[in-house]
Amino acid sequence: MKRIFVIITLVLCNLYASIAQTHTLTTLVKTPKGSTVPNAYIHSGYDFNYNSSQLAAYEAEMKMLYGSNLVLLGPPTYAYNCHGYAWHMSDGGLYTVWINTPGYKIYWEDGSYVKVVGATDATAPNGAIVVYDPNGTGDHTAVKISTGIYVSKWGAMGLWQHPPNACPSIYNASSPKNFYVKAVLPPSLSGPGFVCVGTQETFIVNNPPGAYSWVASSNLTPDAGNPGKYTGNANGAGYVSIISGGVEVARKSIWVGKPDVSVSGPTYVQASSYNSHTYYASVSSNAGVTSYNWLMPGGNGAIYGYGHYANAYFYNEATYRMECQAVNTCGSSSAYHYISAYD
Repeated sequence: MKRIFVIITLVLCNLYASIAQTHTLTTLVKTPKGSTVPNAYIHSGYDFNYNSSQLAAYEAEMKMLYGSNLVLLGPPTYAYNCHGYAWHMSDGGLYTVWINTPGYKIYWEDGSYVKVVGATDATAPNGAIVVYDPNGTGDHTAVKISTGIYVSKWGAMGLWQHPPNACPSIYNASSPKNFYVKAVLPPSLSGPGFVCVGTQETFIVNNPPGAYSWVASSNLTPDAGNPGKYTGNANGAGYVSIISGGVEVARKSIWVGKPDVSVSGPTYVQASSYNSHTYYASVSSNAGVTSYNWLMPGGNGAIYGYGHYANAYFYNEATYRMECQAVNTCGSSSAYHYISAYD
């Protein structure tokens, strides 16, 4: 049977022009913390197309070179490399991606992964990402399955299960290795900052802590059959939170319904066509007020609004009713202020 020879460039983890085929730089690949992974490429066009006999011959060839404990898990392909597999694909990433050095370093530089200090193959947790020869030229990453068993993609060649040091010599496998594990991200809640009365909104738990339950303020009515869905029932400040192990582990403050509003300013003034008096509207900071309307009907005075405050004139002796309307995404609320003007 014809032997399949491994060209040394095919096991390199970086793309080079001679073997790059068709790869398009992408910004779609993200770390668990949302950072864009640089030097990430999506492949299209020519690729290997080994039949079953050729794959069997290739596996036998590799076992002759690196030992009988090797198991071929995936065929040769230009679509992804060791870094793309270890950091993105093995963690359930959406893309089949090739990540060039030093792009994968963003995974620990942004805090998505942390180094296990002093770890060895025997002590590192299963599932750890293994960086070969971190201070040298090894340029290879793998995933630890268990002590003595790793999985890694060898450049454009196959995806292998193998002992830690049973791999191409270019990876400097006998050099020290670093082990990384995903950082434990705290639970959080995402969803709208406002829930209108009579309207249902959905909240989502990010990085769920395991078993947890939902809790909300009394002005939110839960949907019994759909956890995380709430309908506003009364105006005012509110919140949604999750409880795990008897402890609140995440909370999102929201505003329910129309804004609250009150007006402050003089209530007893001298009538004048020349002197104005200033009045202020007060609202809750999270009520999401987008605009104010100031009104003073009757024709015996004038009012000029400037957002959350207004200047008013009282021309004649009379009792005036001032109105301030505060508006948010759910509608408007009014507050009234009465002023007595004397000559």
